[in-house]
Amino acid sequence: MVSGGWWRTEIRPLGMAKPTVGGVLRQGGGFCGLWGGWWPAPACGWGAVKGPGWSLRILAPPPVVFDASLSVELHASSMRDSREQAVAGVTSGQLSLGDQVTWRARHFGFTWHLTSTISAYIRPSYFVDEQVSGPFRYWRHAHTFESIHEGDSGVEATLMKDIVDFAAPAGPLGALAEALVLRRYMTKLILLRNAHIRQTTETTMQ
Repeated sequence: MVSGGWWRTEIRPLGMAKPTVGGVLRQGGGFCGLWGGWWPAPACGWGAVKGPGWSLRILAPPPVVFDASLSVELHASSMRDSREQAVAGVTSGQLSLGDQVTWRARHFGFTWHLTSTISAYIRPSYFVDEQVSGPFRYWRHAHTFESIHEGDSGVEATLMKDIVDFAAPAGPLGALAEALVLRRYMTKLILLRNAHIRQTTETTMQ
């Protein structure tokens, strides 16, 4: 089952206030509240931002799901409908802290290039990828992986969570595109990618 919604994160430099009603989250001691738990602050991003969040249960342990989420080949395979390819930087294998990759893809009838970097990384709990250069004013995607146990058998599974903060290029047309088109389109792409990760990792565990 996939769940998702719009979240607001409010990151403070000090204090240990717990998450409050309405999805407002506050950082404390290098950690921040996210989905009812405490995570290293980079998992939530910095600054007051608003972005979509999703969660997905996967019948595979966190290390397996974490590694799959950083696979260049798996990501490209999940985005094959938009002909996404890694064309510069790390173009194969598994990404790690500090790695950069340039993606080329076809969206809205145009070819786009986006260079991203892995800016935070703690295996197998979380990582963050951020835009270095590309079509967005900014793009930050935090991924978290929580160990859970399913059913009476107690089989280890993963609760994978995503939070994406982004903004279209500056100007009124960019803001309008973000509100009317980009959020829905980005949601579609993230859910497609996550479904591919689940299918791949669950098949691996069979």
